[in-house]
Amino acid sequence: MKIQNSENLEPQTIMQAFRIASKKAGNTFDNDVKIKAYDKVISFCSRRVSCSRDKSLKTRTVLGWAYQNMANAYFDQKLFDEASLYFYEAFETTPSLKEKVKILQKLVLLRANGQQNSGLQKLINLTEATMTMLEKDENSLQERCENVLALCQSLMALYKLNHDEKNLRRIKALHSKTLEVAEKLKEH
Repeated sequence: MKIQNSENLEPQTIMQAFRIASKKAGNTFDNDVKIKAYDKVISFCSRRVSCSRDKSLKTRTVLGWAYQNMANAYFDQKLFDEASLYFYEAFETTPSLKEKVKILQKLVLLRANGQQNSGLQKLINLTEATMTMLEKDENSLQERCENVLALCQSLMALYKLNHDEKNLRRIKALHSKTLEVAEKLKEH
C-alpha cells in the first residue's frame, strides 16, 4: 500500500489548512508563496459552510492568524494598501484583545509613516473602541495596563497626525496615570 503525501490531501479542518500553510510559508522567504499559502486557509473557510458560519474562538483565531500572516507578507513586499486591508480583516476576525492591540499598532505604524493615507478617523475610532473594550477585559491588571499603554501610544500618534490637541492631552494624561499603576504593580 502506498502512503500519500499529506501535502496533496485536501484539508478537512481549518486547523489542518493552517498547518499546511504554515509549513509552506515557513520553508520560504518568498512572500508570494506565503500569501498564496495563507490565502488557501481563508478560501478553505469561505468554501466550507461549516467553517464560514463557525464563530468559535478557535476558528476566529486561526482565521485572524491567516489574515495577519498575509498582511505581514504584503507589508514585507512594501504593498502597504494590501497589508492595511488584511490587517483590518485580521482585526475584525480575531477575538483576542491582545491581538487586536498588536494589529492596531501595525496599522498606526503604516499610517504614521505615511504608507497609508486614508482612514485616519476610522483608525482613531477603532483604537478608541478597543480602549473601551479593555474596560471589560478579564485579564490581569498588569496585562490590561500593558494594553492600555500600547493603545495610548497609538492614539497619541494618531491625534498628533490629526492635529487634535484636546484628545492628545487626554490620552497623555491616561498614559501617565496608567504608567503610575504599572510601576506600582511592579513594586508589589
